[in-house]
Amino acid sequence: MRVVYLGSDEKILGEIVHTNFSSILVPFFEEGAVNTYIYRKFSSSNHEIWRIMEFGFNGEELKFKIQEAGSLSPKSLGLLAREQNSSIKKIVANFNIVEADFGCRISKYESDGGVADNESCTASHMRSELYKRRPCIVINVGVDRIQLLPLTTKSGSIEAHSMEVNEQSFSKLNKKYRVKTSRTLPNMIQSVSSFRVFPPMLADGKFPTCCFNYKLCETDRLELSNNLAAIFSSPLERKSKLDDIKIQRLEKEKSGLFRTNIELKDNLSSYEELKSKVLALGVEMGCDGEDPREIVEQILNTQG
Repeated sequence: MRVVYLGSDEKILGEIVHTNFSSILVPFFEEGAVNTYIYRKFSSSNHEIWRIMEFGFNGEELKFKIQEAGSLSPKSLGLLAREQNSSIKKIVANFNIVEADFGCRISKYESDGGVADNESCTASHMRSELYKRRPCIVINVGVDRIQLLPLTTKSGSIEAHSMEVNEQSFSKLNKKYRVKTSRTLPNMIQSVSSFRVFPPMLADGKFPTCCFNYKLCETDRLELSNNLAAIFSSPLERKSKLDDIKIQRLEKEKSGLFRTNIELKDNLSSYEELKSKVLALGVEMGCDGEDPREIVEQILNTQG
């Protein structure tokens, strides 16, 4: 099978020929669906990020018509931090609005002309996983990783503790973020590399080099904090209660061992006192030996 990449002028930018392959994986594309962006560096162009505009497959050849992504491909926060010789925490913080690239969907094309979703190559995007570049809320910043709460505009079943993001939170950003209502996906929290995270697009189509000024409004921050607490506090509370029960059990066992120790010491003291009396009695009666049991036996035999 042959994979061909065509520019907007219909000229070939590059091609890949697969010989003796029964199937190959390529980026998913569907007319009218979400935009698909790919990374390709061709010798005839300085651009690296491309948007797929058209796609065709005739059973032997796959053709992708692509165009330069232009301003749609800003530098990642990881690259910005490196260029500024700075820490990630100096350009992004909790509750900031960013974009994260979760990759493109993958389709599997067969040499016999069949097509299906990828369900076996775990190195690529899998069914039901997040994909595409989407806006997210930062909930934690590490050394080189960022924990994100993804947003979605898809209508349908609403997850528990999901919330609508107020338009005020996007007031300083491009209008594209306000075309549809965004909701949080609290059950899809992701920890990703800072090189997969990008600053949001501003009203003029440009991208900032620091994200501090672009964050959730106070109302959204409070609601999100409460929602996250509701999700994660219950398991923590259960764990805390189990730990309390375990501590109480250990304290009870400790108390029992302490009482047993005292009783053993009392018994040992009584034994030593009794032993001393038996040995003294044995001396008075002329018994031999220092074993209390032998002395008692001698005394009993004498009395008999």
